[in-house]
Amino acid sequence: MGRKNQILNFNSMVNGDLSQALLTSLPTEVRNMDVVTFKAVWSGAQATNGDFSIDVSDDQINWYSLDFGQAMPLDGAIGSSHMIISEIGFKFLRCSYSQSNPSATGLLNITVFATDKAA
Repeated sequence: MGRKNQILNFNSMVNGDLSQALLTSLPTEVRNMDVVTFKAVWSGAQATNGDFSIDVSDDQINWYSLDFGQAMPLDGAIGSSHMIISEIGFKFLRCSYSQSNPSATGLLNITVFATDKAA
C-alpha cells in the first residue's frame, strides 16, 4: 500500500503588513505534489485593495506569475480567499500581493496545503 505525501498547513506568510506596496510569501517546494491550496486571510483597520498572485520557479531566482485569466482581488477590511492549483509543473510556488490602496493597513496571512494523488 502506497502513502500520500503532504505539506500540512505551512504558514508561508505570517502577519504580512498590508501597508506595503508589495508582499511576497516564503517559497514552498512542491515538486512532488499534485494539488496545492493557498488560503489568504486578511484583516485591518483600513480596507485593503489589491491583487493576489501565484508565482512559480524552478530555481528560486527567476519567478513568473501564473495567469488565471483574471486577478484574484483582496479587498475590504476583513476577508479570506482560497486558490486551488491542481496541475503542478514547477518546483517552487509562492504568493504575491500588490497593493493599490496606499492608505491600506492590516495583516495578511497565507497558509499552504499540498498533497499528491498517490495511493
